[in-house]
Amino acid sequence: MYSKQGGGVVRAAFISAVVLSSACSKENLVSDSKVQNTQAIEKTQLFAQPTVENGVLVFTDEQQFQTLAAELETYNENQLNTWSKTIGYKPLQSKIYKVFHEIEKQDTLNPSESDNFNAMNQLLAANSTIARIETDEAGEQRIVPIVDDTHYGNLLNENAVAIIGDKAIKIIDNYKITAPKADVGLLAKTTSVENAKAWEVVQYKNVVSDNKGGYGNEIQESTKKDPRWCNNDRRVFCNIQVHSGPGTNPSRYRYEFKYRITGERKSASCIWYHYNTGLQTQNTWANIHFIDRDWDTTLPAKSSNGDVWELLANKYSQDMISSTNPLFTCYFSQVHAEYKSTGVPWWGILERL
Repeated sequence: MYSKQGGGVVRAAFISAVVLSSACSKENLVSDSKVQNTQAIEKTQLFAQPTVENGVLVFTDEQQFQTLAAELETYNENQLNTWSKTIGYKPLQSKIYKVFHEIEKQDTLNPSESDNFNAMNQLLAANSTIARIETDEAGEQRIVPIVDDTHYGNLLNENAVAIIGDKAIKIIDNYKITAPKADVGLLAKTTSVENAKAWEVVQYKNVVSDNKGGYGNEIQESTKKDPRWCNNDRRVFCNIQVHSGPGTNPSRYRYEFKYRITGERKSASCIWYHYNTGLQTQNTWANIHFIDRDWDTTLPAKSSNGDVWELLANKYSQDMISSTNPLFTCYFSQVHAEYKSTGVPWWGILERL
């Protein structure tokens, strides 16, 4: 049995041990993060790097763009920011991250519903080319990026523009607009597909609605923790996609299978937004129909190292020859994924069998 004095010593020793353990954990996270960033930079240096002209990335050809885009899709926020600093450029995706960090900050600073609503609207008005409010399938409002596709967002500028060879490209929704390089300034100012009819407009991604029986190519589900209305609500999203894309030459195509796990928090004004949290996924696999055959494929289980904005993984198939773009013949026959977050600590299951 301890005396009060002895108990105080024991408690002090215990607290010191906890503080030391916490400090060591944080140091380990920082150290691991630095190692990951260094490894990412070393890997991207294996690829030909684009140049920067007037705030726009310039690539020699489509293959250079697609190769770097595929590599960057596996990068977390810190890795992407570290890479972009090495070439003196801030891509659209990095600016998206910054806006959502500011949204989280404003939500903390403005706890009343009216102040929160005004702060959110002012922030979105100042970043109208970066993010917007949309209504989800449950009828709730959520803040989403204007270009919600990291494959392009990691490389395009804030006007969703890049230069490839003698052409300039821009992404609007699921469409890719291609114009002469000389028109890059006009293209940057274009805000709708309807206003781009003077140039080539191609649907680069065909999103087939999930019919709950499979055969969609982009499926999303969420698991929610809802302790009380608009206060401390959390949910974790699992987005699974398979889309066709260009191969190594114009007659070849391949599919990309990927997941994207994100956490969301509900603001005091009842608007969902992305926030940094611990994320984890496991048992992700699918049967994919592509061109004229079915493929069984899996994605790796992953766990974030600390709090992150999203958890990403992707896998490309080998090139296949096709006489036409298989845009409309790439879909899931079956798919399964399990996911969770720190805020929603039980496994959610996305499944179409």
